[in-house]
Amino acid sequence: MAVSDNIVKVLTKFGKDTVPALQSSLKSKLSQKASKYGTRRNSSSDLANSIKFSFNNSTTSTTFILSMADYGDAVDGGRKAAPVSEKGQKSLEDWAKKQGIAESLRKKDLETRLGRQSKSKRKIKKDLKKMPFDRAAKAISFLVARKLKKHGFDGNNFFKEVMKDGRLEQLETKLKEVIKTDIKIELSNTFK
Repeated sequence: MAVSDNIVKVLTKFGKDTVPALQSSLKSKLSQKASKYGTRRNSSSDLANSIKFSFNNSTTSTTFILSMADYGDAVDGGRKAAPVSEKGQKSLEDWAKKQGIAESLRKKDLETRLGRQSKSKRKIKKDLKKMPFDRAAKAISFLVARKLKKHGFDGNNFFKEVMKDGRLEQLETKLKEVIKTDIKIELSNTFK
């Protein structure tokens, strides 16, 4: 068996063990944060599902690739207080729409305006409607972007904690053993 075949086996086992550990860590961290703030749990299935491994195996090298969605770094490490780009604001809008936050704002806004109207002394009442969906998403995006600009975001370290639990050292040890064994075998076969 060639050196690269054994390396691929070790890396495949590492990937198959690490990806579920990262997904579990992410879901656990998000559940903890949701319970801390009394909000509904967001499993962030998009980010969890985006965590994958692969490798490029050529004749000269084998490269292991552990990937996830581009915002995974921010979820793991947080971000400093800084302005949010237009692209980031668009992403926040999409997120607000997908999570149902924009619709929730539309309902609460209408309830608030109806309550104010009922307490009003005006004789003629307007027929109130929900604010447009896109406007609600933009409002949420603005509020989140303003918070990020002023205060930043604390990461949850789901990635760092899994990678610092000793698995990288174990991988390094296994790779050294595989390479050492294969080189001895190859040398023995050469001198027969």
